[in-house]
Amino acid sequence: METRQGPLLDILGDESARFTLPDYQRPYSWDESQCMELWRDVLRSARQGQQHFAGMFICADVNDQDAAEGNRVLEIIDGQQRLTTTFLMVLAYSHYAQAHDLSFYGAGPGYLKDTFLTCAAGRKLTLSEEDRDVLFALLDGTPVDQVAADLQSSGSPVAARSRVLANFRFFQEQMAAEDFDDEAFWRGLSGIYVIQIILGEGDDPQEIFESFNSKGVSLSIADMLRNHLLVAESLEEQERLYTNYWEHVQSAFGDDPGGKRLGACLHSWVTVRCKNARGHNDREMFAAFKVYAAEKLNGRTEQCLKEMVNFTSMWAERYRYHATKAYVSYNWATLGATTLVSEELRQKVKADKDSWYWQRYMNVDVTK
Repeated sequence: METRQGPLLDILGDESARFTLPDYQRPYSWDESQCMELWRDVLRSARQGQQHFAGMFICADVNDQDAAEGNRVLEIIDGQQRLTTTFLMVLAYSHYAQAHDLSFYGAGPGYLKDTFLTCAAGRKLTLSEEDRDVLFALLDGTPVDQVAADLQSSGSPVAARSRVLANFRFFQEQMAAEDFDDEAFWRGLSGIYVIQIILGEGDDPQEIFESFNSKGVSLSIADMLRNHLLVAESLEEQERLYTNYWEHVQSAFGDDPGGKRLGACLHSWVTVRCKNARGHNDREMFAAFKVYAAEKLNGRTEQCLKEMVNFTSMWAERYRYHATKAYVSYNWATLGATTLVSEELRQKVKADKDSWYWQRYMNVDVTK
């Protein structure tokens, strides 16, 4: 097994490697919202002058004629959605570069296609059968309207739903905007880095795929928020912030199997803090937080963590005695308007010892 970490463009630009997607893999399926999230990650990387980690993808060496001739063929085991979307973004930018006669490192606009989209053996990326013809047509320079017409006339229900063309058009639309800064975009795209794992002959792709994906368990909202807030800090600062704040956040609910209580709490915090958050799952809520962090947080990581401690403490207090409307004792908001701050005074629980809720939940002396 071979592991490498670096800019995604360096991996796409490896002149000795081509990427292929086996037909058993599902078709490309990212929608516009996921493309927008990646687009914002690129612009955020440019704006903050920092690298952005886009995850890992797993490939397996394929022993075929091309490999024997020095062209390494890598079959994508995991990560096809991110790699394909980045490929479409670069493809759209290559069209933009041609239209605006941009130069790269002393080379003309053809540098993008020659370096990242094609190689001596042909096209750099081959998708599964359902998407292959659309991507090849775009790579070969077929006009977008013609590709769309060919899709419609094909009569194939799978082809008619192709996300390849739709997402390529999406990136073209972003680059056609009046405020598009091509230099900032290229700087941000160069800051996207990944971990690439290349499996050798003795490696079991399925076993390694499952181990890296924790056997299907996705990152929770707590995992994603913690990583996003701490990853840019030094090791010493990470330890300090984790000890002083995050340990309090993650332990607020005590015995919390699966982190369900903490997850519900953080969903609520994101909803209040990020006023336009309308997510239905952890990833959508995290995407809303990233937008807020980029636009509003302005480096106030410690204040954000302090607010999360306050909010989870308040939420845990109410959760414990939720049926009897017990104490609300925290002025939790540190980042926003005072209207978000609870000004309620600490009060004793109203005892109704004959109620089911009292018997079920109130096993502590709340009069102290």
